[in-house]
Amino acid sequence: MLEARDRGLPELLTVDEVAETLRANRKVVHMKIARGQIPGVTRIGRRVLALRDHLSAWISRCEEVSPWTSAADQV
Repeated sequence: MLEARDRGLPELLTVDEVAETLRANRKVVHMKIARGQIPGVTRIGRRVLALRDHLSAWISRCEEVSPWTSAADQV
């Protein structure tokens, strides 16, 4: 069976996969989704899925403005 990316489709992550990526628990992920704080989320029936590309871009943007990153770390 072909992977989604091999067929030109966007890769969708489950809530568990999003939680693993963010190193958070499922409850936190569901709460952030309900608040609209995680981009690229779609619902198919009762399933909640997130677009991997949107999540990756969001994480990158968060890293760029992180208050925990010093100027020396950005060089």
